[in-house]
Amino acid sequence: MSVYRLIDWKYERPYIIGSLLILFVLYSPYWLLGQNAYFLIHDFLDDSSYNFGPLVLSGQAFNFGPDATVPNIMNGLPRAGMHSGLYASVWFFAILPPFWAILINFLLVHSLGFVGMYALMCTYILNGSGVGPSGVNAPDERLLAAGVAMIFALIPTYTNYGLSVMGQPMLLLAFLNLLNRRAGWGSWVIILAFPFYSFLVRSGLYVLVGLGILGLVDMIRNRYFVKAYWLGLFLFAGIYVLVDFPMIGAYLGNQFVSHRSEYDPALLISSSFVGNLKNIVLLFIQGQYHAGIFCPALIVVLWVWWFIQAKQKMALPFWIMGAIVVICLLHGLYPLLITRSGIPQRLLTIFQLDRFYFLLPLLWMLMLGRLQNPTPTPPRKGGTNAKSFFSPSLTGRGWGGVLFLQLLLTLALNKEWIANTRTLVGLGRPDRQPSYRAFFAEALFDRIKTTLPSTPADYRVVSVGMHPIIAQTNGFYTLDSYQNNYPLPYKHQFRQIMAAEWAKPEAHLIQPYFDAYGNRCYVFPSELRMDCLIGKRENRVVNDLQFDNSAFRAMGGRYIFSAVAIKNAASLGWRQVGIFNDSLSYWRIWVYEVN
Repeated sequence: MSVYRLIDWKYERPYIIGSLLILFVLYSPYWLLGQNAYFLIHDFLDDSSYNFGPLVLSGQAFNFGPDATVPNIMNGLPRAGMHSGLYASVWFFAILPPFWAILINFLLVHSLGFVGMYALMCTYILNGSGVGPSGVNAPDERLLAAGVAMIFALIPTYTNYGLSVMGQPMLLLAFLNLLNRRAGWGSWVIILAFPFYSFLVRSGLYVLVGLGILGLVDMIRNRYFVKAYWLGLFLFAGIYVLVDFPMIGAYLGNQFVSHRSEYDPALLISSSFVGNLKNIVLLFIQGQYHAGIFCPALIVVLWVWWFIQAKQKMALPFWIMGAIVVICLLHGLYPLLITRSGIPQRLLTIFQLDRFYFLLPLLWMLMLGRLQNPTPTPPRKGGTNAKSFFSPSLTGRGWGGVLFLQLLLTLALNKEWIANTRTLVGLGRPDRQPSYRAFFAEALFDRIKTTLPSTPADYRVVSVGMHPIIAQTNGFYTLDSYQNNYPLPYKHQFRQIMAAEWAKPEAHLIQPYFDAYGNRCYVFPSELRMDCLIGKRENRVVNDLQFDNSAFRAMGGRYIFSAVAIKNAASLGWRQVGIFNDSLSYWRIWVYEVN
C-alpha cells in the first residue's frame, strides 16, 4: 500500500483543499488579530506545558544530561522535571518567536486534525467495509466526511499538547491499516512520528490502552494474531519511552524526590455521591476542557433514534456509546477509587487514570460518522447512490443539516473563538480575556528590566496577582512557577515564605491546595484568594500581607512584581521601586524591593 492510500489525492483534493480553506477562514480571527488575539489562559498560557518559551530561553531545551538544570525557574529546576526536547512543541519555540510558535502550532494541529478525521471517515467509518478511499467515490459521502472532520477540527482542544487529541484519528487510521493488512510506509511514518508531537502523560498512555483493547478484541473475534499490529503498538510505546526518557529516568533513578509524593487527592476532590454524579453528567454532556469542550446532544438523540429502530443492537454505535459511558463513569467515580479502594495512591497518581476523557472527542466523532451508516456494506466498485450508505432514517441532505447544526453548536461553545470573532468585528471582549500582547506585556516588562539596577540573572522575583509565566517569558528568574514535577524540598522551602499568611482563617482553601497539590508554587495572598488575573481596571489591593522576608532572601529573592498595591509594604520593610503601566498592557505593576 503506497502513501496515497491514506488519502486518495486524485479524488479527495477538492474536498480537502476546499475544507481547509473554510477552516482557515473560520480561524481567521486568530491570524488577522495577530498578538491582539486571545488565547485561553488557564492551563494554556499559564501552564507548565507552555513553559517551552522559558525553557528555550534557558538554553537547556536540548540538554539531556541527568544533572542538567533550568536556572531561570525555581533556582535551578531539574531539567528532567520539564518536557523533553524531543517534543515537536519545543522545536517550534526554538525556531520561532513565542507568539508565532503558538499560532503556527495552533493552525497546524487543527489542520492535521481535519485531514486525519477526513481520511478515517472515508476509509473505515462512512463506507463501513474498509475498502479504502478509492472505494468511497460518492460525492455526498465525501461531503459528509468533510463535515464530520470540520466539526472535529473546530473542537477547542489545548494545542500546547500537540496532536494528543487532534492526531488521534490519523493514528487510528494507521493502526486500522495494520489490522486490515493494508499498511504502507505512510501508516508506519504516522505511528513512529506521533509520540514526538503528543504527550505521554496527556493522551499517549490512554491511546495505548485503547489501541491495546482494540487489538485484543480483534484477535478474539477473528482468532488471528496480526503481528504487524502488535509490532506497531510495541514500537509506538517504545518511542514514547525514548522521547520521555529524561522524565522516566529521573523517576526510576530517583534523581530527586518529586513534590508529587505529597499529592493527596482526598483533600482536593469531593467524594460525595452528588458531586461524583455531577462530574459524570458534565463529562457526558460537554466533555473535559483539556480534551475539548464538545456538546454531543444531537448525537445522543440520533443514537437513541438508531437504537430504537436498529435490528442489530450490538452494532458498532452500541459499543462506542458503551466506551463513552465507561469513561464518564471512571472520571466521576475516580475520587472514590482513590480514597476508598485501598489501591496505593502512588499507583493511581503517577498517571491520572480518569484521563481517558482525552479519547472522547474521537469517540463522539466516530459515533457521528458511524450513525450515518450503522451497518457494514459490501465492497463496491464504481459509483453508487449515496443514500444507500446512510442511516435509513435520514437522507444525505438530512445528515448535512445535522452536521451543520452540530458545527454551529461546536463554535458556540468555543469561548476562545467567540472572543476573537467579537474582537475582529469590533464588539470587544470581556476584561478578563486579555490579548496575547496585553497578557505578556513585553514593552512594560522591558521598562521594568531597564529600571532595576542589575541583570535578571543576579536576583530572583515572585509575582502577586498574576502568573509567574509572564515574568519568565520576559526573561526574569522566578522563584515561583507552575510545574508538574519539581523537588519536594523546594516546595517546603517556598512554603516558609507564605506560612504565616496561609495560617490565616481566610486562607483555609489556599493551604490545602498548596500542601496537597503544589503544582502552582505561587505567592497567594489570602485577600486575593488564588486569583492571578487581576487587571489594572479592577483597583483591588492587599491590605495586610504576611510575608517572610528572611526565607525569601535566603532563596535569592529580591523583587516582588504585584498586580495590586500592597498597603503594608512599608511595614514589611519593602521599598517601592515604582508603578509601571502603559496603554497596551493588561497589568499595572507595583515593583517592590525586599530589604
